[in-house]
Amino acid sequence: MPQPVAGEEDAVPTSPNIISAIPGGVRSDPDGVASPENVTLITWKDSRDADRTLALGGYLYQYTFSFDDGQQVVTRTANDDAYGHAGFGYVVSHNLQNGNSPLGKANVPATVETKFFSSGHHAVHQVELVYDRDKEPGGRGIAIPVIIGWFVATGRDHPVWSVSGGWVQPLTRRVSISTNTAWTFVDRMAR
Repeated sequence: MPQPVAGEEDAVPTSPNIISAIPGGVRSDPDGVASPENVTLITWKDSRDADRTLALGGYLYQYTFSFDDGQQVVTRTANDDAYGHAGFGYVVSHNLQNGNSPLGKANVPATVETKFFSSGHHAVHQVELVYDRDKEPGGRGIAIPVIIGWFVATGRDHPVWSVSGGWVQPLTRRVSISTNTAWTFVDRMAR
């Protein structure tokens, strides 16, 4: 298991329950929208001291977790082909005029990296891309710089997902942005 603070002279000593990030191989998008890419498997200990794992690239390919339903420990895996969901953690922008809403996972990220805090108990997986509305007709040339972050911490049951975006030039029309997040879906799986 890689130690996120290895090689640092002033590193905080690691402990047995630090977060790990290892290469997860190449994953392909079952919808064929996103290009095949290398993913990182990020594993941490939740509030029950059980492993939880994310397979992350430009979006969330898979999330494996367990929970106690009062009678037994149940393990669940949500992937990018689960119950018709096309993956999680990417942006979508809806256009009311013509239905234009290209999936953000079609945009190749400029940067995908996982950063650890010095203790190894907190990590951020960050994805930077330009969301191109012209991936579908009617995008009107709108390109939105986007930064997506997945924050995991030892002792937390689920990651914290965030997105920020900005425009280089002022917009002359209203633009709607939504996201495809996993949490409603994961909540249904945990029942």
